Amino acid sequence: MVFALVLGFALVLVAEMIGRLLTNAPFVPTPGAVVDKIAEYAKLSDGEVFYDLGCGEGQVVRAVAARYPGARAVGVELAPFPYYLARLGTSHARLPNATYVRNNLFDVPLTDASCVFLYLLPQAMERLSPKLRRELKAGSRVITYDFRLEDWHPTHTEEVRVGTGRRPHTLYFYTNEKG
Repeated sequence: MVFALVLGFALVLVAEMIGRLLTNAPFVPTPGAVVDKIAEYAKLSDGEVFYDLGCGEGQVVRAVAARYPGARAVGVELAPFPYYLARLGTSHARLPNATYVRNNLFDVPLTDASCVFLYLLPQAMERLSPKLRRELKAGSRVITYDFRLEDWHPTHTEEVRVGTGRRPHTLYFYTNEKG
């Protein structure tokens, strides 16, 4: 029994290391209070589409899908371990409007996106910015967490405190001006 647990833990670590090599990004879960704010501010109508680029284990996708059953929530994740965790978590939550794509976020078309969420390192966001401008419809919303899109102007920001004595987390809200 102990051997199986150790072996399972070792496999998880190896899968996570492979994921980091593939994506050049660490896996960092988003606190629940921040997830709730993201879902609240997505403000999706029936038929709209939400994307979480680099969705990790899918907690934001699940929250958005649960809050807006008439909308579609799509998680994009390249690293295998978080991707399969996301699919497993969503199947247990029975959210038919949540789906996942195992792909590089730079290769996924965003032309149907109404709202996009990003919790990525600044270098990735800088590289992604032209794709967002090019592919998002005018009026599409973008939400970023802790890091700004440097060449965009936020319509507003909000600090979310999680726990006592910790630094606040910042959410940035944008609207795509160009189509």
